[in-house]
Amino acid sequence: MPTARTTTRTLALSAAAALILTSCGDAAGEGQGDTDALSGIEINHSEDGAPEVLLHDAVETDEYSTRVVNEGDGDEIEPGQVVGIQLAAVDPEEGGVLQHTYDMPISELMWVADPEAEEDDEDEAAPPNPLLALQETFGMGGVTVGSDLAFYVPADPEAGAATEELYAVHINEHYPQPYATGEEEEQSGELPEIDSTEGQAPELTGHDGDEDAPEELVSEVLISGDGDEIEAEDYLYVQYRGWRWSDGEIFDESWSEEEEGPVDFAQFSLDQVIEGWTEGIPGHRVGDRVLLVIPAEQAYGEAPEEDEDDDNDDELAGEPHELAGETLIFVVDIFHRIDGETLDEVQAQQAPPEQQQPEQPDFTDMSDEELEDFADQMGMSVEELEEMLGLDAPDEEDADGEDDEAEDEADSDNADDEADTGEEDE
Repeated sequence: MPTARTTTRTLALSAAAALILTSCGDAAGEGQGDTDALSGIEINHSEDGAPEVLLHDAVETDEYSTRVVNEGDGDEIEPGQVVGIQLAAVDPEEGGVLQHTYDMPISELMWVADPEAEEDDEDEAAPPNPLLALQETFGMGGVTVGSDLAFYVPADPEAGAATEELYAVHINEHYPQPYATGEEEEQSGELPEIDSTEGQAPELTGHDGDEDAPEELVSEVLISGDGDEIEAEDYLYVQYRGWRWSDGEIFDESWSEEEEGPVDFAQFSLDQVIEGWTEGIPGHRVGDRVLLVIPAEQAYGEAPEEDEDDDNDDELAGEPHELAGETLIFVVDIFHRIDGETLDEVQAQQAPPEQQQPEQPDFTDMSDEELEDFADQMGMSVEELEEMLGLDAPDEEDADGEDDEAEDEADSDNADDEADTGEEDE
């Protein structure tokens, strides 16, 4: 993914959302693993956001297990689609919700994988891929939007689960076409030619890398969508493929090399990616397929100049990006956006609450009995407590009054002395 060299904002849901991605699961109806071990789980929805999760029987299994608890009444989900989920971390011994994302204004989007697809078993000793297993859960057939699933993750330090974990997952939306959808547009002929078909990975055809590349950022719409207009503050979900102008070779993509289409997608805030995306994507619409040609200075920087005397400078500056100096060609399918205002709301909900300082008692209003009790709690005498708190010191007004009285007494004594001296002189 064409991320910028520095990032300033990320979309992160609650800790529960991160934890669910370390669990495992499978499909509709029976589920996967020891589904009977999850038969005692009840998931109910409530008006205040958080689900009610009841655990009628203890979960006793050493297997990664999943079970569809409630069948939804929405569309059936198929492999190749994207689902939006809400989830809750549940106490695996007592039941009850520990953390949840049900009150978040956005969903966590996940790709729906095909459980029938051939798996890469080159490293059978490797720990299971829980994310892939969860993706396959939604793609087994029969799972519908609105369904509630229970997932159980046994303690497995090698797989990253130090303790057993239990989750409730609600599927609240899905995207049947997670790619650009709309009207095919005729290409201008001024930019590299793209073989573009809706729902399929774009192909760069007949490109000559020896031709002069554009010196400025240029873009062209290949498919016109009719969704919301993209703004600079948005968070986007896209498919993309990128080529180097110099040789026309693909260097990065989210599309699959297989014919069935994409297997993943990219998600990012527009202030997290290279300048060419930050400036070239806003103004387009959800559903658009956009061709971008980005000069090096708006991608990964110009190639460093070779200078034998500047070896130390290169070490201090760090290694340049492998694509430094390259003009880049991208085709980006925009299929979903989260507007900046909603994103700010999410981040505000995730911000840690300010630490509240406990209210200190007003010792000056305490009775003698209350002071005694507090002194006993502190393990000191009342006198020591008063000295520590400064309660035995006179206040400013009293101190001023006492000083004035002392001065008056001193003046009076001096006057008496002067009178006595005068009498003696006489």
